[in-house]
Amino acid sequence: MKKVIPILLVIIMTFAFTACKDNTPKENVQVSVMIPKGTPQVALISMITEQPEFKGYDVSYEFPNSNDLLASMFMSQDAPIIIAPANLGAIIYNRGVDYRIHGVLIWGSLYLISDTEIGDISELAGHQIVSTGMGLTTDVLLRYLLGINGITQPDIQYASSATELVPLFMSGQSQVSLMPEPSLSLLLSQRPDTHIVMDFKTEWEKATGFDSGYPQASVFISEEFYSQNKGFVESFLKECEKAAVFANDDPQKTGEYYSQIEAGPPAAVISASIPRSNIRYESGKTTKDNLIKYFEILYSDSPDNIGGKMPDDKFYSGQ
Repeated sequence: MKKVIPILLVIIMTFAFTACKDNTPKENVQVSVMIPKGTPQVALISMITEQPEFKGYDVSYEFPNSNDLLASMFMSQDAPIIIAPANLGAIIYNRGVDYRIHGVLIWGSLYLISDTEIGDISELAGHQIVSTGMGLTTDVLLRYLLGINGITQPDIQYASSATELVPLFMSGQSQVSLMPEPSLSLLLSQRPDTHIVMDFKTEWEKATGFDSGYPQASVFISEEFYSQNKGFVESFLKECEKAAVFANDDPQKTGEYYSQIEAGPPAAVISASIPRSNIRYESGKTTKDNLIKYFEILYSDSPDNIGGKMPDDKFYSGQ
């Protein structure tokens, strides 16, 4: 018996040590989320502000203001979750960097405006249109939708950046202009007599038969990160969906939240922009056909718009 007691003590202490070791809290996983400034930021502003808890994860949000910065984050893979234009994600995927589309968040927030009333889009023939991003997706989509309406050789002049669109219109240097939200609502707050000539979402639906708009901004997630953190990803995407619903249900609070986070248009302007921003979360799988149509149109203009080829089916493997 004298020999048994020490052995039992060793066994008991071993189990106690193991139990303590297993219950020791592990360090939280750090997750960086890239959300471009503008409408995607507005769409998720309640999530950014209220900071929902994800057990075992510390989530931080960053707000790059250019596609170049988004592309560099894709390539470095420092951020496992990136909100980006759908075609940028396709380009990165076709370069062999395995980010896949898990959802679409923005369904078209681009408009053509005029300082005079224009009854039909076809009447834009002969008008000079000021736009931005020559050869980029906004430009491709503009020319495609004008072509559908019979304007095959539009007169388009390009501002050097999107920030110039409002000043050029306000000063009278442009009479017909591309205008994204929330810039459009800012303009309307100062020039309420401005006429909306073309809603890109509506014209996309007429041209393609899809009734949800076009996939402007999407949620991309590193496949390596997803495979190791599926539970977190599922929870994160549910929060994205809730934030999109919040933005539509409470535009006033959304505007207030945005003004706390980002210097820019006042809260009232952000609130006014939401009905025209077409914020809605849908999974990558359910929107696959619409995405494919979008990529086909971009590809027909130039294969480089989506990285040289159509993405394979694995690209749409998100929830």
